[in-house]
Amino acid sequence: MTLFISKLDPDVARIRELTDLLNQANDKYRRGERSGLTDTQFDKLLRELKTLEDKHPDAARDNSPTCRIGIEPLSGLVRVKHTIPMLSIENVYTLDELAKFLRKADAEFMRRTHREPQWMIEYKVDGAALALVYENGELVSARTRGDGVYGDDVLVNARTISGVPLTLNIPGCRLPQRVEIRGEAYMKNSAFRNWNATGKYANPRNATAGALRLLDPRECAKRPLSFMAHTAADLAAFAGNATTQSTFLYLMEKAGFATPRLMERWCTSAEVLEFCRTAYDEGSNVTDEVDFETDGLVIKLDDFSLREILGSTSSAPKWAIAYKVEKYEAMTVLNDVTWQMGKTGICAPVAELEPVVIAGTTVSRASLFNLDIIAELGLMIGDTVKVEKAGKIIPHIVSVESKGGNRRKIEPPKHCPSCRWELAILNGRNGEVLLGWEVNERSTVVRCENPSCPAQLADKIVFYASRDGIDIPGIGEQLAGAMVEARLVGDIADLYALTERQLMTLPRMGHGSAAKLVQAIQSRKTPPLEKFLHGLTIPNVGEGTSKRLAKHCRSLAVVAAASESELAAIVDIGPITARSIYHYFHSNHWNTMAKKFQENGVCPADLETTTSSQALNGLTIVVTGTLENYDRRTIEATIEAHGGKSSSSVSGRTSYVLVGEKPGSKLAKAQALGIPILNESQFNALINSV
Repeated sequence: MTLFISKLDPDVARIRELTDLLNQANDKYRRGERSGLTDTQFDKLLRELKTLEDKHPDAARDNSPTCRIGIEPLSGLVRVKHTIPMLSIENVYTLDELAKFLRKADAEFMRRTHREPQWMIEYKVDGAALALVYENGELVSARTRGDGVYGDDVLVNARTISGVPLTLNIPGCRLPQRVEIRGEAYMKNSAFRNWNATGKYANPRNATAGALRLLDPRECAKRPLSFMAHTAADLAAFAGNATTQSTFLYLMEKAGFATPRLMERWCTSAEVLEFCRTAYDEGSNVTDEVDFETDGLVIKLDDFSLREILGSTSSAPKWAIAYKVEKYEAMTVLNDVTWQMGKTGICAPVAELEPVVIAGTTVSRASLFNLDIIAELGLMIGDTVKVEKAGKIIPHIVSVESKGGNRRKIEPPKHCPSCRWELAILNGRNGEVLLGWEVNERSTVVRCENPSCPAQLADKIVFYASRDGIDIPGIGEQLAGAMVEARLVGDIADLYALTERQLMTLPRMGHGSAAKLVQAIQSRKTPPLEKFLHGLTIPNVGEGTSKRLAKHCRSLAVVAAASESELAAIVDIGPITARSIYHYFHSNHWNTMAKKFQENGVCPADLETTTSSQALNGLTIVVTGTLENYDRRTIEATIEAHGGKSSSSVSGRTSYVLVGEKPGSKLAKAQALGIPILNESQFNALINSV
């Protein structure tokens, strides 16, 4: 049937416009690309389309996104049918809408049971829905949501995800032959920031969606994916073991899954409303204390047997609702773009914004990461843009809302703002020098390739001396900048030749401070190999790659002498990274530094000489609260050095929970699961017991 569209049919025209717009956004999302719409925008447009289609049912198109719960599969993946449809959850955006939902549930429960409903509150993890199918305890299938009826089988990729048990074993729990656990694949914020250094993806959710659909599981394994379990396809499978959402989550935690649990007990409707009223107030730490992106809270009826009272629609259950808050985005104007030099030589564009308040703080700058982001957004100076503050921390531009009257194209500088070397525009996929500004498969970056660039050197010194590097206390940005400006150092190796007299020529550096700094530098002449490699800031080499290099090669001499093919053969080190490492250790810059390191007696310790005891071998330890003698990075490194694994969430696989002052909800969770608790003294005794 062909519809005649005219000026007299604005609703019909709007249906066609919204259908095309939302389908395009869905198509980009499933490929891990930026859709151009925030979650809030997408949901509101979808609701508008549904309203218009209800008003004009004959105008609804066969490919309308209102007929789908999720996203169609990509070619190259096997399409499988969900045994039970994989429904989504309806959203509300205001407290009034949430209160209306709760009042309706209260009225229905009072009419049917003469008592109030009991609810559980969970984090709404901003990731990609995933269903795991276990048969006889073995993981046999993993499916994306797809269209809610059919999804993509991504089993080979799911096997690489942290937090997905390959065998399902719940102590004291007898399960039927087939069990389907549903949850969310996601990336931790910390892992995303480290992995996404070049800014290929705008947020962890897009990165996760793209990773799940990779056809090569080896590539998926390089993505730091995690998984949280929040429900089962058929809750009857847990009959006799779990009759409520709270007990179901405890069973999942005993099985080794992370869960989005937020509350330890059920709440009344009034308590739910009050909690949600204050959850996003300034000073609340509800979303700050977790290391993953959340886009709201999920409220679920706790008792499984009573869910049928509220029932479900064809696309969503009525016994659950998602409360999503529009709070961390705002409109402002892009006044200019400046270029900031980093320690790896990448000159990154920075958006200079008309100051705007988001989540209680004033935002005036936002990173644009690389040239691809600018091209994809169609961004020009003078445009009005939407700025989002991811996780209430990192501001970034989401979209161009309107074009400025006097727009100016954003042009990368031709020369380094620090050393005036001519800058190169590089293809992030293979390092190839481009003749112009092009958008490539991976990020296109502007780089200064002068190894002695003062701006890079100051940042390199700060990073080398940081806890991520070899940990020389006392060297911050101001001191590093002053040393470079005074030409006391020309590279990192020159740090070891500094004298007290030289340092005392710098501003605010007295005899005592100078002596203390020299002593600190000299005490770091035999740093751990992995820390030394990380501190060198070799392009494309982060903390994980440094650990793999150290573990495989065992000594600096072997790393420096390795060929490209030998480096590429190391697990999770691809040809681009291998080429980068090889060229670094065969450059004149490294040869000069290596000679200085040798003259000053600097020799990173071979791996054999840096191995600590294995007192924590096979143990998983979760830390909560503030410790007296360790910060977060130091305690994690100590746990790993003694053979243990540091985890951020408590589950049935947790061996111990190490508790400091002012512990969070992890302590109560550990006590509920019967997991042993350690204080700092007990932990020290444990690692010194072997």
